[in-house]
Amino acid sequence: MLSSLGQKLARELEFPAQVNEGFFYGRIGDFPVCIHELPNRQLLLCLAAKPGPAGGEQPEKEELRRLLPAGRQLSVTEVKPFEWRIAVAERSFTKTLLLLQELFRALQETLTDLGFVPCCARCGAQEELSIYQCGERMAVFCSGCAAEAEEKLGQAAVQVQQKKTSLGKGILGAVIGAALGGVVWVLIYRLGYIAALGGLALVFGALKGYELLGGRLDKKGAAASVAVSVLMMFAAMMVSYGWELYDIYAADGFTFLDCVMAAPTAVFHFPDVGASFAMECVIGLLFIGLGGFSTIRAAYRKHNPSFAFRKLL
Repeated sequence: MLSSLGQKLARELEFPAQVNEGFFYGRIGDFPVCIHELPNRQLLLCLAAKPGPAGGEQPEKEELRRLLPAGRQLSVTEVKPFEWRIAVAERSFTKTLLLLQELFRALQETLTDLGFVPCCARCGAQEELSIYQCGERMAVFCSGCAAEAEEKLGQAAVQVQQKKTSLGKGILGAVIGAALGGVVWVLIYRLGYIAALGGLALVFGALKGYELLGGRLDKKGAAASVAVSVLMMFAAMMVSYGWELYDIYAADGFTFLDCVMAAPTAVFHFPDVGASFAMECVIGLLFIGLGGFSTIRAAYRKHNPSFAFRKLL
């Protein structure tokens, strides 16, 4: 997913954006360029180029680095036979935009000075070049390489769709995983807090448990994992309240299990206790949302990557 900063940069640069896939694209002079937004707050610029008839050889990484703007926010990550990859650290919108504009100018001058020409990132062909969406990335391909990439992507899509899943086993795994997360929740509660970390532990445990026993995480699996996380939060809250009752009544001979079993009665029959429980559950649900949304999205996309293939530019 392209962040709000990435979307704003794309608009300012007048580059079309694929928001769900997390990239934008355009041209630097005659050269098609693809910019991916990475999870570590970096932009990865990919540019396909090779020496022209009057050009020399592809520069080494350090040589190319000396030709580009200096600064810790920019690094040449890879130089392939037909492609350059340059990482740009995201900062504020203004600083990132200025750095990208400076990089674009330097790249255009460098490509001109070196006598380079646009080419296919895979085979180096100069004819019929276009930017293609290839699943969750972009690439500059000639028509022949584009056809090969589309075929391979289609085969990968079939393999993913054929991977077996089991909703029943997945739910069992989610319950086991969420129970471990529930232990974290109770321990945090005993310290006097309700924290987003507890919500993250519940969701993460449920998702991992579902993946281990149920296989690929599909929409049903994601929904089941969320439902199990919420139910486990209520159970963890009941255990936490039961533990507080045990602190009070242990001296009277009541066991820990007795107090946990009595917790629902205390919650539903005493208005003050019920109001406190309801408020803390609402806070807990908010923390599950805050701690779990990005985790669920990342896990789902990991198991259900995009297999779209189309010409963009």
